[in-house]
Amino acid sequence: MALVGGGGAGNTAGGNPAGTGSGLNYVLDRVYAYSGAIGCSDSETELLNFTTGSETISAKIKVAVATPAPENDNMRFIFEMDGTIVYQSLLWSGVGGTFYQSSRETVSVVLPPFTHFRVLGENITDNSWRQLAVIIAGKIINA
Repeated sequence: MALVGGGGAGNTAGGNPAGTGSGLNYVLDRVYAYSGAIGCSDSETELLNFTTGSETISAKIKVAVATPAPENDNMRFIFEMDGTIVYQSLLWSGVGGTFYQSSRETVSVVLPPFTHFRVLGENITDNSWRQLAVIIAGKIINA
């Protein structure tokens, strides 16, 4: 795999450093990923999917319901490292169909070198489509 930027940075040639997508982007010693708003129903839908490079990363991950949903609509986010579930988050929409504050969560993670990381989303209330989103922002702490 061709690497851009040297130092073990895992942003491959042809990556998408300025937009949304399922991959991890590198800028100097910072990393980020924006899934964009992705429609999810009652089956697990992939929101992010990448493998880290030779570095260790300290990051914060924010998950959110990206569009208003009916009251008491439950969404699940699943974090996997190398195929093992390491964290699950259950979010619900707020009173009156708003989702601000009540359905956002930030999780701190350390991503080891050469780790396959995925985030999946699902509407566990019913089969209605909801827009879910994930944002990762972090820093390389060991190259």
